[in-house]
Amino acid sequence: MEAPEQEYDLLYGHGLVLQELATRALQGSQEQGTLLKEACSKYEKALSLQPTSHTSTYNLGVARSDLARLTRATDPAAARHYLESAATCYADALRLHPDNPQALNNWGLVLQLKP
Repeated sequence: MEAPEQEYDLLYGHGLVLQELATRALQGSQEQGTLLKEACSKYEKALSLQPTSHTSTYNLGVARSDLARLTRATDPAAARHYLESAATCYADALRLHPDNPQALNNWGLVLQLKP
C-alpha cells in the first residue's frame, strides 16, 4: 500500500493530466465532459487525503468552472451547480492561500456568471 503522500501526489497528478487532456479534446464534446468529471473525481480523492491542499482545491474549482461552461447550454441546472461549487472551491483556495491572484480572479469571474 502506498503512503498517503504518494497516493495524494498520484491522484493530484492524474487529475492534472485529465484536465489537460480535456483542454485538448474537441470543444463541447462528450469526451471533454467525461475527462473533466474524472479530473474532479481525482481532485476530490486527493483532497480527502490532504484537505488543506490549496492547489487541489483551486484546480477542482477550475475543472468545475469548465464543466459549467460546457453544460450551460444543454443543462442550465447542472451548470449552476458547477458554478456554485467552483465558487466554493475558489473561496476555500483563497482561505488556504490568500495570496493566490488566479484564485481571486477566477472567483470573481464565477461570481459574475452566477444567476
